Amino acid sequence: MCLRYSENARSARYAKPKPIICEKQCSVDPVLASKYRYGPGNYDEPDRRRAGSPRIRNDSDKKDKFPHHLYHIEPEDDPKATRTLFVGNLSSEIEDHDLREHFEKYGVIEDIDIKRPAKGTSNNSYAFVKYANLDMAHRAKVNMSGKMIRNFQCKIGYGKVTPTKCLWVGGLGPWVQYDVLEKAFSHFGTIQEIDW
Repeated sequence: MCLRYSENARSARYAKPKPIICEKQCSVDPVLASKYRYGPGNYDEPDRRRAGSPRIRNDSDKKDKFPHHLYHIEPEDDPKATRTLFVGNLSSEIEDHDLREHFEKYGVIEDIDIKRPAKGTSNNSYAFVKYANLDMAHRAKVNMSGKMIRNFQCKIGYGKVTPTKCLWVGGLGPWVQYDVLEKAFSHFGTIQEIDW
């Protein structure tokens, strides 16, 4: 299903409670324009038991992680959350396979873009790691913040937003009709297309 605007799709994605169609609650997830179509069975299900409250910083945290990377907000509550992560403070010799080795265990990586410093400067490299969906990116962000990659402690944040206006709606059976589905989602915005 594609809505006219990506903001409408985001509202539908994070609506509470989830839309109910034919007395069944359906699941709603983004559809991404890539070779990896989001849907059931395309990746390991995310662990939904993430900590809801911020961690309390103590002295051991200071030496283990950068202070501004200790607090992780749930992606539903974070307007800056994207499926692309910014990974900073990397070695200038970092390679694509180094980043894949560390980040691929958290989900399907669609792209890695490494930015290197100009020759003759002492700046560090940084990279953008693009995941197939937001849950994968969030898992990687939480687990990799402040970790060592090639003897450099990395800094992780969300990258630039890549909005989508298409949603995958799961939990539907053959009994669901087009007009029922359209009615359930029309209050989020104008529906441009329903494909099933």
